Amino acid sequence: KSFVDVYRLDPATPKKRELLSRYSVDKTAYFHSFGLTEHYAIFPHNVAFDTMAMFKTFGATIGSAMTSHWDGIRVVQHNPASVDKEPLVFQTEPFFHVHIANSFENGTGIVLDISSSSSNPLTTALTIEKQLNKTIRDSGDKILLKRLHLHLSGNQKGKVTTQTLSVESRSSEFFRINPLFQSREYCIYYATEWFHAGSAYASMAVLRHDVCKGERTYWAKENWYPSEAVFVPTGTEEADGVLVFTALDGVNGVSHFVTVDAATMTEVTNVALPVRIPFTAHGEFYAGSAGAAQSLATETMVLV
Repeated sequence: KSFVDVYRLDPATPKKRELLSRYSVDKTAYFHSFGLTEHYAIFPHNVAFDTMAMFKTFGATIGSAMTSHWDGIRVVQHNPASVDKEPLVFQTEPFFHVHIANSFENGTGIVLDISSSSSNPLTTALTIEKQLNKTIRDSGDKILLKRLHLHLSGNQKGKVTTQTLSVESRSSEFFRINPLFQSREYCIYYATEWFHAGSAYASMAVLRHDVCKGERTYWAKENWYPSEAVFVPTGTEEADGVLVFTALDGVNGVSHFVTVDAATMTEVTNVALPVRIPFTAHGEFYAGSAGAAQSLATETMVLV
């Protein structure tokens, strides 16, 4: 059997880890991301991972090691620790996910904002050959952001209610929020959007969606292809910050480093880069002076 373990790392003793929960599964699960709230960790079981398949291809394609395996959404308590307790299992219509925008607790349960598609994005179109084929890339399944409410109490206890947050004719992924609002109730997420202007997968934009107000704002340029936008906080309010990302000018074949006001989505800076950066590139922002050694142990971390 395989196990899913949740550990806490304390910055004061970074070489030690504390087991918070453990449960067994019949097949090794693959989690590209998982949800974390003040008291719970949330694991959507939708993909099984075959390590030996990776060995056979020398790691050439991660998709060759993945098989569809829906086994519900498992919820374990990490605060306080619950090592000997079985997880809660929530069933809903099977789906695949890659990234999670946020998760938080409310009066009746857990809210999980998660990507959702009917096929596994990591095993379908993620090859250069397929990306270069317009017919194939334009015909892929849409990736939506859905809000799942996992009911822990009330007359719907044990059930899942679902709301689609994104535009159903488009695909959205690489979700980001103000990191100061992680695991808290929030209003605004940012994402990379495909099919932005119609039926073309390569019509791309960076989306700002205020769920509370129902307002969508975009950064977009024709024939420009943005990568994942990272939110850099500059204040205490949810929209206080800038987005930083790279974008490829497809006509001229030049990559740019772009910063955008997170409140208005207006461009702050746009600098051409000396090298071309493939999209969509992943990045992260760490505060501090250039060249200074930064400690990653600024707060207690929970690892799986």
